[in-house]
Amino acid sequence: MQHDLLIDPLNTVFAVNCREEDSTLHCGALYLEPLVQSQFIRLAYGPASIQVELPPEFVGQVQAFRGWSIALPIRDVEVRESAL
Repeated sequence: MQHDLLIDPLNTVFAVNCREEDSTLHCGALYLEPLVQSQFIRLAYGPASIQVELPPEFVGQVQAFRGWSIALPIRDVEVRESAL
């Protein structure tokens, strides 16, 4: 599945031009606000969401992080009942 934009509920992580493939989320671009404290982030897209695992070096950075062509392991995909 392809996603133009995924955002976490706190608006601290933005993933752009993403593709779900097997158990990996491939992001064309990834932006993290400073001091993201959790290694596990839930990114939303409409009625569903994907929980991904950030590499340990991305967590707790004191400056904003910008990266391109990032692959993140998918931990969970959730779809709300109303979306079915």
